[in-house]
Amino acid sequence: MKSYRKYIMLILTMILLTSCSQPEQKEQKNAGLTIEPLFLNKKEQTLVSKTGVSSIEYFILNGHLKKNEDLKMELEKYVNGQNTNETMSSWDEPQRTFDNRILSFGVQSMHEGNGINLLIGLTEGLSRTSEPTNNIIASSQGNILREKVKLIKGKPVYLAAWVGSSKNEIQSVVQTEDWTLPTFIKESELAFVYKITIVDRKK
Repeated sequence: MKSYRKYIMLILTMILLTSCSQPEQKEQKNAGLTIEPLFLNKKEQTLVSKTGVSSIEYFILNGHLKKNEDLKMELEKYVNGQNTNETMSSWDEPQRTFDNRILSFGVQSMHEGNGINLLIGLTEGLSRTSEPTNNIIASSQGNILREKVKLIKGKPVYLAAWVGSSKNEIQSVVQTEDWTLPTFIKESELAFVYKITIVDRKK
């Protein structure tokens, strides 16, 4: 009789452990994030233009992060094609599920005319930084990402960029096939690049 009870308890324990592990296994299986550009219609573009921001690029984030993953968003600065390592970044993402969450990258000229405000729309709130532009007289801004892609852990996806030149000519911001750092960034006098990466969550 005792052996029979032990057998029943063993079966119940196995069922309990299996039922507890199933939600976690399902969550891990369904985990994954996608990001894609969001293009505004003419009316929406007009509304944005009234804010004083010259241009804003929008992106939509969907999916789930795994339990041990984090989302890192960075704004990199390049001078004469070189990364200055002056990076503005955001991590320790409080959310793990994203349903049409909007990210953005915008640029606003400063009133003095010798600098720009860079506006980064994060999953939670807005981040702003000001940067001098010195002798920059021409600039270009736009999406690097032009279609929906799946984020791969450890591989950054470059979303948008602003480039400036002291000459009367400027390289347009164009997309890359694999969403890596565009070649024209390394050829620019001044550039700011917005990227997103899935990374390990810090304990």
